[in-house]
Amino acid sequence: MAYSIDKLKSEGIVNSGDALTPGIGVVADARQKSFFNNMVEAGVVDVDFDFKKAYTQEFVDKVVGLDLMQELIGN
Repeated sequence: MAYSIDKLKSEGIVNSGDALTPGIGVVADARQKSFFNNMVEAGVVDVDFDFKKAYTQEFVDKVVGLDLMQELIGN
């Protein structure tokens, strides 16, 4: 377990990027839009596809457990 936590810390797997403010599991619209644009450019997805219907923020971005994450993983 200690090895896993050290790897999570050193690689910034959990405590980095968009997760620093709203918490683990964040779904950032800007990141989803960027990914969608890349997929359109690659010809994988049609430009008319409404990518916002592919995910929900109903259960994430609630800042739940952010204090615990900071305590366990550090900043």
